[in-house]
Amino acid sequence: MIKREHITRYLLLLVMGVLLLPLFQESTSIFSERPLKGFFTPAKSPIVKLENWWDGTFQDSFELAHNEQFGLRNAFVRLHNQCEYEIFKRASTSGVIVGKDDYLYEISYIKAYNGEDFIGEPTINEMTRKLKILQDTLAKRNITLIVAIAPGKASYFPEYIPDALLSKGKNTNYNSFNKSLIAASVNYINFSQWFINQKKSSLVPLYPKTGIHWSNYAANLAADSLIGYIESKRGIDMPSLKRDGFYWSDSLIIPDDDLGLAMNLLFPIHPLKMAYPWYDFEKPENKTKVRMMLISDSFGWHLFGIGLVPHAMSTIDFWYYNQQIYHAGEKPLGEEQDMNACLETERNQVVLILSTEPNLSKLGWGYIDEAYNYFVLKQISQEEKKMLRADFLTKIKTDKTLLSVLKLKADSSKITLDSMIQLHATYMTDQKTRK
Repeated sequence: MIKREHITRYLLLLVMGVLLLPLFQESTSIFSERPLKGFFTPAKSPIVKLENWWDGTFQDSFELAHNEQFGLRNAFVRLHNQCEYEIFKRASTSGVIVGKDDYLYEISYIKAYNGEDFIGEPTINEMTRKLKILQDTLAKRNITLIVAIAPGKASYFPEYIPDALLSKGKNTNYNSFNKSLIAASVNYINFSQWFINQKKSSLVPLYPKTGIHWSNYAANLAADSLIGYIESKRGIDMPSLKRDGFYWSDSLIIPDDDLGLAMNLLFPIHPLKMAYPWYDFEKPENKTKVRMMLISDSFGWHLFGIGLVPHAMSTIDFWYYNQQIYHAGEKPLGEEQDMNACLETERNQVVLILSTEPNLSKLGWGYIDEAYNYFVLKQISQEEKKMLRADFLTKIKTDKTLLSVLKLKADSSKITLDSMIQLHATYMTDQKTRK
């Protein structure tokens, strides 16, 4: 029979072993740890210097980095998240809500469904008025402006929203935009209503249980509809998207399980089986491809994954929230201050503004006012003038013939060639902005 003092000793050794296990893991990395999912910037271990030691910043940085890097931290985070989920049906991930039957939402989608972010009909009607005038103005330049609303998960699956969070009001941004855009005859694709109409008859889920974006299959349908809509508006024949059935899978393809992964659980929530289409595009012979500028939230990423470029379109410049710019889904081209949306608009045949319901209060993310001022009111900002001037400077310095002429002018005016180049760039900018 084990003596009581032995039991105490074994328990003490067990506790000490558990406490020392993170240190052992940190030193040896003997256990393989799954990385945590989500968007965060990991803290870096600081380099000790005399100045940061004495002002205390080294200690603060070291503590922050160590708290993120100690042994088995990821496992402990997952264990904590699992307890929160199992005991309280609560997600530790910021903004994520666990609904009925473990359907996952972001709180912003529920607020949009309830109308808690409603910006008012006068504001929405004014945005629509500008969109209509901008649409007609761009059409004269052979540019087709299209507005599309992607479905929100709360609108698609309202039956799984926790009762305590349901307080649907009469006015929502979606309802008002839908009414206003139709009344103004804006080029408009309502994916939200279309998906809701298909909900009962569709053989496959158009929205995942553990994801916040439309499913890969649904995005494929949306891309096909977009191609058809552009064809009808521009009177062209583009390479069509051809589906050849689909397959079911428990192994979800990103982003069908993006919220489930972001919860960082030890034992993930079992998702719905999702359908993935077999598809291809028509051969481009005798077909017309367009260049498209896409101003969108994260729903726009699906269009790249489907392969619209290069199969159906020549290229897509994705203005992510009208800030970061991606060319054909590749690395960022630059920030908003490096490229001007209005100047870039003129390079495209199609401009698509795509937003899901929680982002409708910020539809276009500043682009509508910028483009309206530039194309309709002819107001060119100082920033745009600066960018134009920089562009002219580059062109002048690479034009050997023009440089020879400017060299003669500089000599006759008794100024440096660089000064003459600067003057000529200013002159060209003034001529361009007046025009």
